[in-house]
Amino acid sequence: MNSLPENFLLFLGTSGARFSMMYQMRASGGMWIRINRKNFVIDPGPGALVKICEMLPDLDPTKIDAIILTHRHIDHSNDLNVLVESMTFGGRTRRGTLVIPEDSLVEGSSILLEHLRKHIDRLHTWQEDKDIDLDGHIRIRGKKLIHHGVECFGFTLESETTPIIGLISDTRLKDHWLEHFSESRILIANITLLKKIERIDHLSIEEVPYILRKLNPELMLINHMGTSILEAGPDNLAKALCTPLTSVIAARDGMLVDLDTGNIVLPGNNNDSKIIERIQNMVIHRGKRDKPEGGR
Repeated sequence: MNSLPENFLLFLGTSGARFSMMYQMRASGGMWIRINRKNFVIDPGPGALVKICEMLPDLDPTKIDAIILTHRHIDHSNDLNVLVESMTFGGRTRRGTLVIPEDSLVEGSSILLEHLRKHIDRLHTWQEDKDIDLDGHIRIRGKKLIHHGVECFGFTLESETTPIIGLISDTRLKDHWLEHFSESRILIANITLLKKIERIDHLSIEEVPYILRKLNPELMLINHMGTSILEAGPDNLAKALCTPLTSVIAARDGMLVDLDTGNIVLPGNNNDSKIIERIQNMVIHRGKRDKPEGGR
């Protein structure tokens, strides 16, 4: 990459839920945010470390300052431990911050390896509507969401130099948490389903217009897309959702957003149709499953 913006958001992967992750229809590495020379990784799913190392020296896993985990599901947390190892320089330096749900640290089922825990300088568990200070000038505030029996948090990120960023992680739509994101100028939303399915705690394309009427961000980035969205064509879906107040863009793997201007500096590159065609006749037999994924 050439001349990266000072403050940016980079998508290490934009897949959502099981099949788009398992077949890597899109990468599943989460996000990298850089603000005031501080580096934060959000939801490091499978392949996060690989994607980061592919971008050396612009990204460096040993220069991570904080890891932020919205919930413990494997498509969000698979590379957590290897990135903690990197952040602490192989355990040689006590440094870095980890923000994680409390149920991810329960004895006997903790997703964080015990020997790594002592190397983290600051470990925070989410507390609803409580600020977490990342470096004195950057803070996040969590909001509890609703997602399949695990603790799951969205959050807003505020700094002195960038607009307020909101991230809505995996969840069922409810007004009581939606209000938390009302001041977000840039909104990243995990939209996994093409159509709403009542029994599944994921947001759908059908629910985006309601979210936009309530929040009116300047820019909405659709992320964490399931197979039904990828098959339907994310770019055209996003274009149809734009309003006079909000530009809606479907994120792509490798897409880079300048947080100072909101401009897309690197558009990213995905050939969804080619990947879908390659796997259509493989082992996905949705109609034969006991509990169909409903488009995920």
